[in-house]
Amino acid sequence: MEYKDLYNDFVKLFPDDIEFFRSKEEETGADTGDGIHVVFAMVVVPFVKKTVFESPEKAEIAFKFFEEMERSSDPKIAEVLEFTVLENLLTDDQSMLPEYKKFFGEETKKAAETVAKWYRNE
Repeated sequence: MEYKDLYNDFVKLFPDDIEFFRSKEEETGADTGDGIHVVFAMVVVPFVKKTVFESPEKAEIAFKFFEEMERSSDPKIAEVLEFTVLENLLTDDQSMLPEYKKFFGEETKKAAETVAKWYRNE
């Protein structure tokens, strides 16, 4: 897993949803030239929010990818997960948290707890 390939690697996991990704990219104007944090916030996070309810199987694949991101030896990769994906999910409608947490792996759960503490200024 390499930082520069994160978005493309994520999208490749969901070939049936390529139209969703392209549509979100167009709608938001986000692309990898804007930076990986931007495309994850504007495209990946909405995809995850959608799949948690519409396709738990896809959500499971996404969260396994996130678990790999958190386990990466490259701290920039973990930062994308922590400060873009998890922060967006954790600051979303609080009633949604239990739905997201169902898919957290061990490392993602630890990262989410750290981000939540940071967000609450603990």
